[in-house]
Amino acid sequence: MALDRLDPKPPFDRLGDVFVLYRKHFTEILAITVMLQVPWSIMTAVLVWLVDKRWPIPVPDEGVPTLSDMVAQTPNLVANAAIGSVGVVVAFVTMAALTRAVVRCQAGQAVTVGEAYSFTLRRWKALLGSFAVSAAVVGLLFMSIVGIPVGIYFLVTWTFIVVVVVLEGQGPMGALRRSSSLVKGHWWRVLGFMLLSAVAMIAIALPLLLATSMISAGNSLLRGLLLNLIMVPLVPITPLAILMMYYDLRVRKEGLTPARLVGEVDEASK
Repeated sequence: MALDRLDPKPPFDRLGDVFVLYRKHFTEILAITVMLQVPWSIMTAVLVWLVDKRWPIPVPDEGVPTLSDMVAQTPNLVANAAIGSVGVVVAFVTMAALTRAVVRCQAGQAVTVGEAYSFTLRRWKALLGSFAVSAAVVGLLFMSIVGIPVGIYFLVTWTFIVVVVVLEGQGPMGALRRSSSLVKGHWWRVLGFMLLSAVAMIAIALPLLLATSMISAGNSLLRGLLLNLIMVPLVPITPLAILMMYYDLRVRKEGLTPARLVGEVDEASK
């Protein structure tokens, strides 16, 4: 999707834009993704393997875990939760760098891996603040079980916090409010599109994951490494889908034009 034209589109057409954009700027997108995701994928596989070796999850004798079994699982679960939390932060940073780079590519501006990540680092306070608030609210709601529906509501409502921090220079709370404003009146549209992009990603990933599992059967470390690394090229799909939906909502609600967007990118670069 080029910036010579911005139009609201049906979900399947918008999803097509995601893959057209990926193909058109494949080299830049993959380079930025690989920069963080490959080292982290390798590190994650090794850490999970070490955790499972150090604190293996016991298999109950009668199929029903006892209290002692559940206590024995705690270190493993806590360690894996910590690894997963760091992974979310890495994904957040990757998404910010990809957003910066892709919009600059579309605007015909020079893009490098270093520039994308250095710009992201200049926005670290706003990114960290918006991430911390959204993660805390959604996480607590999900942990309460009864609050899961509300957690899902906020998860969709705050879909665009990274994009508005990167492209509009919003602060932490401003990013939450701005994303909420964009989603207002289009919550189901955003949810539907994100689910559609997730289904597309799963359809691509599933055969690869099954083949990898067969190749690495019996070697948990190798399986973890291959599974993580094979997912790296799929990482950009979600950030690109969010960016496409951001365009869509701004065109529908604010009449966003290519010239205006390029001007905002230039302003954010100062």
